[in-house]
Amino acid sequence: MTSIHNARYGWPHRRLRAAWAPYVEAGLVDCRRGVDCLAPVLRLKPGEPWDLGHPDETCEKPTAPEHEACNRRTMSRARRAARTKRGKRATPRRSKAW
Repeated sequence: MTSIHNARYGWPHRRLRAAWAPYVEAGLVDCRRGVDCLAPVLRLKPGEPWDLGHPDETCEKPTAPEHEACNRRTMSRARRAARTKRGKRATPRRSKAW
């Protein structure tokens, strides 16, 4: 299964994702985020969108499947933290107060 999202990654990433796919589709894999998982159920459901998560500041576990929302939330939090460290606002200013 190739999508626009995972087409950006190289062969090693796609190969590892393909190796995990049968286990995810069989419903045998838990989100690698563990206690930080955002989903109501830790186990990835067959047919549910998932990403291949990698070690980062918030979770140093090895590369493994994560719920799509868990993985992408981490990326957006990291970007927001980086902007804040550089002295920029975490949220853009609005031209008008609503």
